[in-house]
Amino acid sequence: MTLALAAALLASAAFAQPAGKPPPLPGIADVGGSAGGGRFVSIAALSAHARAAMAAEPERPGDRAARRAREAAIDQALAGLGRIVTRGRVERRGWLREWRGEAQSVFAVRCDRFAERGGRQALEALQGQDATIAGAVTGVSGRLVTLGDCRLLPAGLALPPGSGLQEAGGLEPRPPTAAEANAGPGRGIAAAAIDRVLYTARFQTRLDGLGNMYTDRDERVYVLLRDGAGYRHEWSFPFTDLDVALSRRREPGRWLRWRQEGEAVVLEDAEGQRIGLDQPRTMLPLPAGARFEHGYYLLHVGQGGLRRDRSYAFRADGSVTLGANSLVAANLGPNGFLAVTRPGTSNAARYAFDGFALTLTDAEGRSERRFVAQFAPAPEAGAPDSLILGGEVYWTRREGSGGGRSK
Repeated sequence: MTLALAAALLASAAFAQPAGKPPPLPGIADVGGSAGGGRFVSIAALSAHARAAMAAEPERPGDRAARRAREAAIDQALAGLGRIVTRGRVERRGWLREWRGEAQSVFAVRCDRFAERGGRQALEALQGQDATIAGAVTGVSGRLVTLGDCRLLPAGLALPPGSGLQEAGGLEPRPPTAAEANAGPGRGIAAAAIDRVLYTARFQTRLDGLGNMYTDRDERVYVLLRDGAGYRHEWSFPFTDLDVALSRRREPGRWLRWRQEGEAVVLEDAEGQRIGLDQPRTMLPLPAGARFEHGYYLLHVGQGGLRRDRSYAFRADGSVTLGANSLVAANLGPNGFLAVTRPGTSNAARYAFDGFALTLTDAEGRSERRFVAQFAPAPEAGAPDSLILGGEVYWTRREGSGGGRSK
């Protein structure tokens, strides 16, 4: 892990703020109006070419020599494209993927190395925006086409002529972003259509490749509808705000069927495969207008020594303080030890519970709705001992650790 990666991991906020226009970036090639050499090849065309190369070299399970020969043949077929120019949406880790309406390229593009110092950091800083790069195709790994000697080209640069490569088979349905999947308050799954909401969790302590201990945190929320349909909810906003039609079209793998067999709930996916539920717990909505004096926290240590501390301190007057702290403390094996921290953040807001929705409103009047639920049975009075907030379980912060007691 590098200091740059550690800094990226720590770039989180307790209360989302709208992104502004990025500042001028270092590492962008000054190519004087040219496109850095090579033909323009869309990432959809690269994907189709990569799939065709893979199909031409059938797999032979268990034969290592055949596997290495297949990988070499695929790399050679892709490398034959030479130097190209391509364009796509910058995703995590600086990968590029082409977006076309509700479709996306099957493969993404990754730059193994850059021609200019600072090129990688400049590309990663454009996450969520479109970028144009030039580079030499070196091969394919998994669902990534790799480029070498990359250059990040200026925005608005005229693109060179296209390659003429076919794009058939190079696109697939694009999963929606959170903004696309959110239809707005109360425009999603109706409360009257819900039979029950279930939660499962598995927390396992593991070691990463460098000996750092971390928690594998697997939490799942299932919304079971009265008509026998089910939905695996993974967004931080309430499922009552979900654009159901778009979700069924763009994320069909989250939609299931369910039935009751004795005391057990059985889930099946679109192919009829059963999905096991390990000790599911029933979740309940919070009463509209509920208020209490109580603190909740989340502490999670992930791979690479990344630690996340998050907290909500609710007060009976309707105010809440959201806290966030992050640090990286990681063993780097033969490269030593890394410790990076950032100042904690504390944001004040007003809160309002209403069923499975928690509305947070800051001092400027900006509001955000987050998914919230409590476990059954609900307490007769006071605050629940734990809450699901944004899809993750938060526990009570006891006195002496920054929290308060319920009233």
